[in-house]
Amino acid sequence: MHLSVERLRDFYAGKNIKPPSLKSQKIYSFSNHPLLESCLASLIPYFDMKDIPEDIASIKITEAISILRTLDKEIDHVLANFDEPGKISLVDYMEKHFMFNLPMEQFGYLTGRSLTTFKRDFKKPSVPHRSAG
Repeated sequence: MHLSVERLRDFYAGKNIKPPSLKSQKIYSFSNHPLLESCLASLIPYFDMKDIPEDIASIKITEAISILRTLDKEIDHVLANFDEPGKISLVDYMEKHFMFNLPMEQFGYLTGRSLTTFKRDFKKPSVPHRSAG
């Protein structure tokens, strides 16, 4: 089952939920829960069909989201967060973490960059240079 951003936006459109930006990533695991098992098991008959009818797929996705929200009251912070992922501020990160002796590859990874992009972004001036007047 795929919870696309579009489906999640539709689900949360009528709800007044403003999740905070994610500070850390967490892996959620809901193994062996009867509600989820039942929801997923109810999809098995549809696997023999070439296409699941759109209205049924929508209902099943809504059911799955509702179950997740029942199991974990904090899940809205993840599911309703539509911030664009991207690179974090290199200046802010390096100012806070410069004292750690990490390889550049690790600094790149921790700031959401490849090594090449990290080196390129690191060389960019963060404030435009002003000529002496």
